[in-house]
Amino acid sequence: MKIIRKTIASLLCLAIVSCTSQQLTPTITPLPTLATPELTTEQISGWVVYSALVSREPFVTQIFLKNLNTGEITQLTNSRNNGWPRWSPDGSQIIFASQTEENGIDIYLMNRDGSNQRPIVASSVDDLVPDWSPDGTKIAFVSSKDGALNIYILDLQTKVDTRLTNDSLGGFAPKWSPDGQKISFISNSSENRQDGRSQVFIMNADGTNVEQITPYDIDHFDDSPVWCPDSSCVIFKRFIGGVPKLMFLDLANRKATPFLTGIFDDNVLETSLTRSFSRGYITFVAGEMYYAMDIKTRKIYSLGVENALALSLYP
Repeated sequence: MKIIRKTIASLLCLAIVSCTSQQLTPTITPLPTLATPELTTEQISGWVVYSALVSREPFVTQIFLKNLNTGEITQLTNSRNNGWPRWSPDGSQIIFASQTEENGIDIYLMNRDGSNQRPIVASSVDDLVPDWSPDGTKIAFVSSKDGALNIYILDLQTKVDTRLTNDSLGGFAPKWSPDGQKISFISNSSENRQDGRSQVFIMNADGTNVEQITPYDIDHFDDSPVWCPDSSCVIFKRFIGGVPKLMFLDLANRKATPFLTGIFDDNVLETSLTRSFSRGYITFVAGEMYYAMDIKTRKIYSLGVENALALSLYP
């Protein structure tokens, strides 16, 4: 699976080496008709965790916490390379990927202040790109422990993991829908597996009913899907001519349209797409700056974080 290998290199670059107390279920409200995007100078409150380069020789990335209210920044990790941080739905914990001497890349958990760092997925192969379920009881992740790269679910209480995809499809970049019923991911359609152009898929959270929701196209490939707050649409990154741009796809009609038209210059790369469950925002990079967008109002806020490798917003 060429695209999966290529995506691993890309995401490891972002995640690691650059190249819960009471759980809260998010309130799901229908989306209004999408407004015109607006880049605002207003500030938003909350916290972000992000990974950033701290040394080039040797190459080291670490995870930081920024208080958006005060601007205070605290380094949370110190050992080897750490990246791909994600807030738990209730904001009490952070899941992340850590490069270990024994296993390569494992999935770790820590408290929001950086304490009690411990592995929750550790194997002899790389375990990658974890994502929380909306109720905070499970994580989705990617591993090649059974051979090809596949998507797994780990129950955080029982510590039992379940494989969702099979070797004929595989998968990468899993993301839970806000209602907890489905998971989006990327893979190649079986008839076009060799040319390195990924598409967006969705499936039930138990791995059944797999659907390809973006078509194969020789001129582009799709990556990093995340869900709208009401689970009725997906936002993803589409590479056209090597330039990534964010796209909006309504699941009712499967029509994909540009998401940030008129906001950034055509040559500005729109990357590092993810979302905040509790607030209903997405975060992304345009140029080198991280932004957050309220999906309902389409207001875009600068987070004041530049050159980060991966970022997660709470609430």
